Amino acid sequence: MLKKVTIAIVTCFMLTAGISMAHHLDSAQIVKDKVTAAKANIETIDNKTLNSWIEDDEKEFVLLDIRESGEVSAAKIEAEESMDTPRGLVEFVFTKNITDHDKPVVVYCKKGGRGALAAATLKELGYRDVYNLDGGILKWITEGYPVSNAFGEFEVKNLESNFPKKS
Repeated sequence: MLKKVTIAIVTCFMLTAGISMAHHLDSAQIVKDKVTAAKANIETIDNKTLNSWIEDDEKEFVLLDIRESGEVSAAKIEAEESMDTPRGLVEFVFTKNITDHDKPVVVYCKKGGRGALAAATLKELGYRDVYNLDGGILKWITEGYPVSNAFGEFEVKNLESNFPKKS
């Protein structure tokens, strides 16, 4: 009898774990699908174009960093008008501060996924000229463009040696 109960408990546990894992995999796929759909409905901007906008004193736009505060404090892209607003607050904070729906907005994150979701959200909210930075700040850094933090502006050299490859 004890053996049958033990087998039943183990079987239930394995089924529950399997269902939980399957649900997790479905959730991960849903997120990937949402990012893919967002990217299909927004425009991107490349590093060279964004850098030219930053260097052009006449070009007006908002540079929106939607990463979390710890990420922003490590390194960020500087522009004349910029905002740091975590992805979860974009709808509430950005819309309060930037009411001109025709002003160009460039959104960026670490690699581009969160930026795509935020850019799609801004378009849904009526902002007409919204771009997502292709590849996010990691691609910006990898291509040698400057970033800044509390210590000042800098360029990251030899990024590969700073981040060991995971096996």
